[in-house]
Amino acid sequence: MLIKTPIRISDHARINMQKRSITKDEVFETLLTPEKTYTSQNDRCFVKGRLCVVVAENQSSSTVKTVLLSEDKQWTDKDVRNRK
Repeated sequence: MLIKTPIRISDHARINMQKRSITKDEVFETLLTPEKTYTSQNDRCFVKGRLCVVVAENQSSSTVKTVLLSEDKQWTDKDVRNRK
């Protein structure tokens, strides 16, 4: 895992997880074994499959800000209903 501090999940991320049927296990699996990572506006993005977990990090903690699903090359909510 690339994150060295305790991880907290924001209320916003929890709402999006519920709306998109994404479990905590999926979030932590993405953080533990991402296929790729990149930085976007000072946040770190962890990507595995169609799932992107956006994390804000500081010296004492890391916060999952949101979770996104991709459709083709653009991150959208459009196909969330067809996910499972």
